[in-house]
Amino acid sequence: MEAAAHPLADAARARHWLTLSFVIFLVALVAGSWPRSVGDGGEYLATALNLAEVGTPWLNDADIARLHAETTGIRQLESWDIKSSMKTSWKYGTHDFVHFWFYPAVAQPFVSLARAVGANPIYGFAAINIGLLVLAFWIALPRIGGWLTWLVFAGPIIWWADKPHTEPFTFSLLAIALLLIEEAPVWAVISAGLAATQNPPVLAMVPFAAVALGARGAMYLRRPAVWIGLVVAFAVGCAAIVYYEMRYRTPSLLLSSTLKTLPDLQAMLVVPFDTNLGLIAAFPVFCLMLLMALAVMAVRPMRFATPAVVLALLTLPVFLMSFAETGNMHHGGTPGMSRYALWLVPLGLPFLRELYGAMTEPLKTVTAVLAIVSATVSTFVFHPKHPDNYREPTWLATTMWTTYPAWSNPLPEIFVDVLDQTGAEQLPMTTAGCTKTLLIGRGDSQGMWPVACYPDDIPPECRQPNVLCYANLTSAGYIFARTHDVQERFKYDPTRVWHHAMEPAVRRVLDSVAWRTLQPGAALAGASALRQIVGIDAVHTLEGPDRLVVAMTGTREGARLSFRLPAEMTATFIDPESGVETPAGAFDGTPRDIWALNVPPNHDVLLLVLRAK
Repeated sequence: MEAAAHPLADAARARHWLTLSFVIFLVALVAGSWPRSVGDGGEYLATALNLAEVGTPWLNDADIARLHAETTGIRQLESWDIKSSMKTSWKYGTHDFVHFWFYPAVAQPFVSLARAVGANPIYGFAAINIGLLVLAFWIALPRIGGWLTWLVFAGPIIWWADKPHTEPFTFSLLAIALLLIEEAPVWAVISAGLAATQNPPVLAMVPFAAVALGARGAMYLRRPAVWIGLVVAFAVGCAAIVYYEMRYRTPSLLLSSTLKTLPDLQAMLVVPFDTNLGLIAAFPVFCLMLLMALAVMAVRPMRFATPAVVLALLTLPVFLMSFAETGNMHHGGTPGMSRYALWLVPLGLPFLRELYGAMTEPLKTVTAVLAIVSATVSTFVFHPKHPDNYREPTWLATTMWTTYPAWSNPLPEIFVDVLDQTGAEQLPMTTAGCTKTLLIGRGDSQGMWPVACYPDDIPPECRQPNVLCYANLTSAGYIFARTHDVQERFKYDPTRVWHHAMEPAVRRVLDSVAWRTLQPGAALAGASALRQIVGIDAVHTLEGPDRLVVAMTGTREGARLSFRLPAEMTATFIDPESGVETPAGAFDGTPRDIWALNVPPNHDVLLLVLRAK
């Protein structure tokens, strides 16, 4: 008996040490960051502060004035207009935030403690976030093993550890629900109910849990405690609905920011598969382990009928539909990844559990290596100190749009947001080298191609007014793909396109220099021959060792370009409107010497072609 106890004791010690290591890991991450609010964090912070000071989650005008003074010292809340984030109750005349107050109520004691010791109140949220993540980590360890647990919990979720936001709350409670559904179904469904207080779609997990438990047999559903747990969980999850119905005659204040139509399949698949926001792009090792788990389970198909797997499979389409219903799919948070993708990670835990139960020694070694690599990369990429970065394409999106553009046609709002730093939402929009271009239909009277691009023939279905189409460059030319919807939110910018009448002349010029063999200056960066621009609104170049094309828009008095050309060249200005060509002199100096060229003013669009002598 004594010898048999050793393995259990060793496992218990390992569990304690691994959990302690995770606590130290999270504390170190928070210590290496700085307290700040992101997204809706100001709402949760203000609610917790109000609960601490006056005991109510709703605010009156005096509360708003007081909280405004308290939050102006918080980073990213310095100029926050609190009232603009609130709704006024028709019945009571007080104000509520659109996000429910349960999470800040849980954090409130920790927020009060932080303030009592003179610390930033955001550290109170960091404490509850760490506590929930550690609890879920502790529960996961014996069920999916140490390496898979570290893989999951040292992933993108760590970015949220120090922020007043519900992501660690939702992530942890979903993980607990899916890990305990068979062994402790009451705690599992209550965890799902608690998560639903902040995110109404999670409420669907409560009835799904009853179905999932019934999939294993009637034994679970004969237990009164399970039914009591289901009722309690559903009641807890409905707390927000009851609250807002009583005060606002609506089940949720979030409904005003959601779409009113059923989403299509493309929108539903954005969160898992999009090359910018998707789970695969941001957490590839986790997705690889899921594929391995599915391969293992395919050999034993009965494992797809376990309560946890059934619950995950039933919940997945509900989550995907709710993600697609949001009015702003590209909302930021979690650098390079949608925060909604974090909800999908716990849904993978039942599959990882099946993988862990079937692991051989070689597979354990592979898992250990992959987990170490993933956790190390995630620690750097998703360190809490980093800002949310959603205005730049990910490495995967850049690769796809540059090399295989026809393979990925993202939602227009995502494509525009990551390429346009101004937020003006004006089209057309294109990548460097025009490998992928989003066009907006203008009929036959207006130009549609950006000045940087070759103005190829556009099919009639893409010329329809306001219809959006992707033009994807292949070795055979452009192929066109109409997007899934007509997007009225985008504006046509006539200053960035070739006028329709110019297109034949532009095609003739670009064909004459074999434009497909040239490199876009935007991709060359510091190696570009163009060194200075004066008095011109926008300039695009295509460059090679013996020729160079410069497309300009908006030339003014005193316009000038400076080059470091690789060889002696002659220059010609071409007015694409009239087709008139004007010699512009020649560069006869030493290669890479500075050469300045005056540019004719008052041209909407102008071409400059330089050819080696």
